[in-house]
Amino acid sequence: MNIRTKFLTVMVSLVLITGMTAILIGRTVSTSIIEEQVGNNLETTAQSRANHIATILGEYDQETALLSVESAFRDVVDESKNRTRSIEAANLRISSAIQAHDAISGTRVMDKNGTVVVSGHADTKSDENMSELFRIENGKIRVMNPSTSVFTGEDIIRVATPILVDGEFSGVIFVDFDAEKIFKIATDRTGLGETGEIYILNRGGYIITPPRFIDDTPPKQAVGPEHFGNTSAAALYTNYRDVNVLRAYAPIPAMDWCLVAEIDEEEAFASVARLTTTMFSVFLGLLLLGILVCIRVSRTITDPIVKLHRGTDEIMKGNMDYKVGTGTEDEVGGLSRAFDAMTSNLKKSGRELAEYSKGLEKKVEERTAELDELLEEQKALLSTIPAFVYFKDRNGNYIAANKAFADKTGTSVDEIAGKTDYDFFPKTQADAHRAYDYEVMESGEPKYDIEELVTEADGGFGWTSTSKTPFFGSGGEVIGMVGMTLDITERRKAEDRLKAALKEKEVMLREIHHRVKNNLQVVSSLLNMQARNAKDKDTIRILSESRDRIITMSLIHSQLYEGSDLAEINMKEFADRLLGQLLQSYQVGDTRIARVVRVDDYPFPISVAVPVGLIINELLSNALKHAFEGRDEGKIEVSLTASEDGRVNLTVSDDGVGLPPGFDIDESKTLGLRLVKILAEDQLQGTLEVTSDGGATFNIEFDIEDGGSAGLT
Repeated sequence: MNIRTKFLTVMVSLVLITGMTAILIGRTVSTSIIEEQVGNNLETTAQSRANHIATILGEYDQETALLSVESAFRDVVDESKNRTRSIEAANLRISSAIQAHDAISGTRVMDKNGTVVVSGHADTKSDENMSELFRIENGKIRVMNPSTSVFTGEDIIRVATPILVDGEFSGVIFVDFDAEKIFKIATDRTGLGETGEIYILNRGGYIITPPRFIDDTPPKQAVGPEHFGNTSAAALYTNYRDVNVLRAYAPIPAMDWCLVAEIDEEEAFASVARLTTTMFSVFLGLLLLGILVCIRVSRTITDPIVKLHRGTDEIMKGNMDYKVGTGTEDEVGGLSRAFDAMTSNLKKSGRELAEYSKGLEKKVEERTAELDELLEEQKALLSTIPAFVYFKDRNGNYIAANKAFADKTGTSVDEIAGKTDYDFFPKTQADAHRAYDYEVMESGEPKYDIEELVTEADGGFGWTSTSKTPFFGSGGEVIGMVGMTLDITERRKAEDRLKAALKEKEVMLREIHHRVKNNLQVVSSLLNMQARNAKDKDTIRILSESRDRIITMSLIHSQLYEGSDLAEINMKEFADRLLGQLLQSYQVGDTRIARVVRVDDYPFPISVAVPVGLIINELLSNALKHAFEGRDEGKIEVSLTASEDGRVNLTVSDDGVGLPPGFDIDESKTLGLRLVKILAEDQLQGTLEVTSDGGATFNIEFDIEDGGSAGLT
C-alpha cells in the first residue's frame, strides 16, 4: 500500500469515526432528553388522574360512613329491635338515598352473621358470594375489585363500612356507586398521543378499566408490588400487547390499585429517529466532501514524497550524482534538498573511507598477528601447569582447556571446544560435575576444594580436588566458569596411611593407660596390705593417705582408658566417682553426709586433670576426717567451673567445725595441705584462697593453658 492510499485511508477513517461518534452522542443525548420529557409528562398525568380518583373514592367513603351511623341501618342489625319495622324503615332510607344521589345505584345491609337483611334491589339475596364482597385487612374493611351488578347491568364501585351498635360490630353496609365516572377519568388519554393509554391494575395484575386495544377478556399485566405503594419514575417496559412502551405508575392506596400511563416507545422517540436520519444524511454529505478534500491534500503531500522515493532508488543503484531536490518550500522540499547535500557528503566520505580502509586493513592484520602470538603464549603457559585447567560457558560446553586436561581425557586441545562432560566422563561423574558448575554460575560465588572419587581411563579409581570460579561479562552477568582440578590420589593414600598410624598409636596409648592403671592399683593394694600389718597409727595414716593419692591417679588413667578421648578427661564424672570412693574409704560413723557436686562438662587435659584430682582428693579426705566429729549430719560441696576463655574455678567446702583459729596454710605442717598449696600455686600456676566461716572453704583459680604447660614440665 503506497503512502497516498494510506493517507486517504487514515483521513477517511478519521472522518468516519468522528461522524459516527457525533451521531451516537447526539442520538444518546436526544434520547435521554426526550425520555425525560415524555417520562415527566407520563408521571404527571398518572399522578393527577390517581389523585382525582382518590378524591372521588374519598367522597364515596364519606357518604357510606354517614349512612352507616343513621338509626335506620343500625336498627335493622340490632337484634333487640323489631325486625319488620326496622326493615321497612331501612328500605325507605335506601330509596331516598338512591333518589338523592345520582352516583348511588344500590345499597344493602348485612348482619354480623353474613346474612343480607335489607337491599335496595328486588330481593334481599346477594348477587355475589359473601367472600367476594369484601375482606378485612389490619382491622379495616376493604371491598374487592369493581364488578358488574346483576340487577342494574352497570359497572359499580362497592364501598363498605361497618355498622356499630353500642360500640360493637353488628353488620356491614354496602353502597354501590356507578363506576363510569372513575372509568372516564382513568381512560382519558388527553395529551398521550396516538398510542398512549391509561388503565388501572389491581394487585393481581388484571386491568379493571376498559382497555383501549382489546375488547374481550380483560388482559393481565405483570406488575411489581412496589408500584402499589410508591410513585415510580417512568421507564421502558413490555405491555400486555408485547409492545415496548414508556410507562409510569401512580398508586391508588384506597382501593389497593395502581394507575398506569404509557405510550409506545416508537411514538415516544419518533423525534429522535427523525433527528438521527437527518444527522446521518448530513454525515454522508460531509463524508463525500471530506473524501474529495483528502484526495486533493494527499496529492499535494505525496507527490514530492514520490519524487523523493524515485531519487533514492537512483542513488541506491549507485548514481551518486542524481539530484532529488523538489521545488516545494515545505518540510518535504527541505528534506529532499538536505538529502542531496547528504548524498554529496556521502560521496566525498566514500572516497575518504576507501583511502582510510587501505591503511586500516594493514593495522588489522598487524593486530591479529599480535593477538595470535599472545594466544599462543597463553596456551604455552597453560600447558606448563600440571593441573587440569578448563573453561566452560553457561550451557556447560567446554570453551578451552590446557594440555594436561586434554591428555587426561585422551583428546587434543583443539578438539575440546564445544564438548560437554558427558563426552569425557561416565554419566554419574558428569552429573556431579554439572551440578557443581550450575551452583557456581547461579550463585556467582567460587567453590573450592571439591574432592571427588573418579574413575580413571584404565578402570581404576583416583581422587581429585577441584576449584571452580565464575567469570563475568562486561555487564556484570555470569557468562561461564573456569575450573582447575588436581590429582590428589597420592595425597589421599598418604592420609590413609597416616590415619592407620594414628589408629595404631591410639591403641598403644589406650594400652599404656590400662597398664598404668593396673600398676597403680597394684601399688595401692601393696600400700593397703602394708597399712593393715602396721601397728603404729601414724604409719597407718601415712600409708592410707598415700594409697588414696595412688587411687586418685588410677581413677584418671582408668577414665582415660575407658573413654573415647585419650588426651582429655571429663572432670564431672571423675569428681562423682572420687567422692563416692572416699566416702567408702573413710569411716564417718552414723554421720549423714550430703554431697553436692557441681562440675561443668568441660574436658581437661591429663596434665591438668592429675593435679586437680589430687587437690580434690586431699581436701575431701581432710573434710571427711576432721569436719564432722561429733555431728549427726553434714554437707560437702565440690564446684568446678570453666569459662569460655579457659579460666577455671575450683571450690571445695564443707559446713563442719571449720579450721582452727589463726589457721594459715602457708604455715601448715601437714603433708596434705602443703601438697594442695604446691599443686595449686606451683604446678597449676593458680591462686589459693582459704576461708573458715561456718565450715572450711578452699577456692582455687587457674588457667588451663598455664596449668597444662606447667604440668608438662
